[in-house]
Parts: sequence; C-alpha cells; structure tokens
Amino acid sequence: MKQFKWTHNGIEYTHDPFKVIPPVELHGPDDGNAGKAMWEVIGMTEEQATTVRNNLRWHFVREERDRRILQTDWVSGDDVPSSHKTKWQTYRQALRDVTNQSDPLNITWPTQPS
Repeated sequence: MKQFKWTHNGIEYTHDPFKVIPPVELHGPDDGNAGKAMWEVIGMTEEQATTVRNNLRWHFVREERDRRILQTDWVSGDDVPSSHKTKWQTYRQALRDVTNQSDPLNITWPTQPS
C-alpha cells in the first residue's frame, strides 16, 4: 500500500491521524495525551479531521480502482477483437468515473463485462 500523506498547519504527515495514542503502560508518552487520537493532539478541529478522514477513504477507493483497471490492461492488446475491446473500454471508463461518486463509503462498482 502506498503511504497516505496529509498536511496540517504546513506539516506533512504519513501516519494514521486516527491512531489512538497508547497509555504509558504500553510505552505511550507520559505527557497527558494517552487515549487521545493523533488529530486531537496536534490541534485539529473535528471538521479538519473529517476532511482528512474522507480524503483517506477516497485514497483507498482510488487504490482499489487502480487495481481493477490494472487487471484489465490486457484488453489493449492488438490481438483483442474490437467488439470485445469496446465492452472493456466502457468498463474501464466506468472504473475511472468511480471517483465522481459522492460517498467513498458507498461506492457502486461497475460490473465486468462477460
């Protein structure tokens, strides 16, 4: 998996902003932040955290979309009949259009042609 990067106050992060900081007993910091999520500790608002969470969800949707497109690269071969290519090209375009949907938690994935 590629690292998901996000920025807050000009600082770029590559770790999960929703990870809960462990307690001291589990080698967490002794600074009063145990049990808090990373986004809270760095001073993000809930609205900012929601934006990052949605961006993270879209990141995973794009990864899945890219994986599905990669599995259909064979259709670009010169030995694939054009009637067959047309069906697959439509499917591939529908995969590209997945990110035009409004909810990253409720994606309607197109059906592969038979």
